[in-house]
Amino acid sequence: MNSSPVSAQTSGSKAAPTVGICLSGGGALGFAHIGALQALEEHGIHATHLSGTSMGSIVGLMYSAGYTPAQILEMVKEEKAYKMGTIFKLNLSSRGGLSKHTKLLAILDKYIPFNNFDNLQIPFYVCCVKLKEGTVHIVHSGNQLKNFVVASASIPMVYEYFTIDGVDYVDGGVMNNFPVEPLVEAKCDKIIGINVINFTPLDTTPKIDDVWPAVFTMMNEAANNSRYSLCDFYVPIKELNTAELSISSYKKYEEIYQKGYNSMIQYIHEHPEILN
Repeated sequence: MNSSPVSAQTSGSKAAPTVGICLSGGGALGFAHIGALQALEEHGIHATHLSGTSMGSIVGLMYSAGYTPAQILEMVKEEKAYKMGTIFKLNLSSRGGLSKHTKLLAILDKYIPFNNFDNLQIPFYVCCVKLKEGTVHIVHSGNQLKNFVVASASIPMVYEYFTIDGVDYVDGGVMNNFPVEPLVEAKCDKIIGINVINFTPLDTTPKIDDVWPAVFTMMNEAANNSRYSLCDFYVPIKELNTAELSISSYKKYEEIYQKGYNSMIQYIHEHPEILN
């Protein structure tokens, strides 16, 4: 593919409203963010500010750098980012995880030729957690852009914790899987939150394979529920968080992408005011 980013924004008057988009964490389910962003773009909605945690921060980085959703999806295909072997490298050290970050960093280096937040086309806020302090850390400036994105995606026990300037970081989703706060502080005129980890009420008792996904989503919603109300438009991506489509279903990235696209299309149809 052509690795040069195409502007993900359209130029407008200075009076054009600012649009902040928050991308939740969610492992493989984060591929749904790409589809949701595609649907928004098709309806003329482009982010002027972005925030993200974990997989949301990886997608957010690419989008903020100017890659379109179509380019990001093609990137996933070309880099085989849907295969665990592509982004997972066995680590036998004692840094709290089974995998090193070298493969993920290599992919980011290939497509993002800079490491400073100031070079992004869209202001971008990355959420991670300081491991020793147990506090949320949101960063949007400086020359450690890709390092903080990797830190944001350092899922405990899966990836080793990531050290930046002597500080150890783990996945932002540990304490804030929906970092909408910086968009509120930026006083965005319109805030759209996209959540790929959400609970769908069940008609019957779930099958045994679906119990853990259901419980996980309940826990996530309990921890982040107060943040959803900070959005002008909160978009939970439907038909995810099952045994068939879970946070580890990387090989089903195309199906997950489509769920994100379909959910956003449906949301726009049901909430046409989002277009104003």
